[in-house]
Amino acid sequence: LTLIVLFSIFCIPNTLFAETPNLIPQFHWTYHSLETLSNEGFISEQVTPGKSAYTPEQVASMIVFAINRIESDTSKLTEASLSSMRQLINGYRAALEAQGYDFFKMRKDIEDYATSAGLTAIETSKKK
Repeated sequence: LTLIVLFSIFCIPNTLFAETPNLIPQFHWTYHSLETLSNEGFISEQVTPGKSAYTPEQVASMIVFAINRIESDTSKLTEASLSSMRQLINGYRAALEAQGYDFFKMRKDIEDYATSAGLTAIETSKKK
C-alpha cells in the first residue's frame, strides 16, 4: 500500500495538482454588469449570471474591449451600460493596472464618452 501511495504521489502529472484559476464567484455583481454590456453589444461574450465564470484578468480584457467599442460609437452608450462600466473599471482597477492600463485615464475616458452620449458625467479625481 505504501508503494502505491508513493507511486501515485510521484507519478501523477503535476497538472492535477496545479492551482485552479482565480474564478470570480458565480453570483458576484460582476456578472450582472457584464451581462448588461453583453446585452447592449459592447462585449462579444454571452454572459449569464450563475453560469458564466471568468477570472479578474479576463474581466479586465472585456472592460478594455467594451471601452474600445464605446469609443467607436458613443451614441450607443446608455445609463445602464455607463453604470456597469463605472462599476467594472472601479472594481477591477488592480487587474487593469496589472495589464498596463491607466486607471485614471480609463475613468476620464468613460466620463468623456458619457458626455458625448448626452448622459450625466461625474467628475473624476486627479492622479496624485
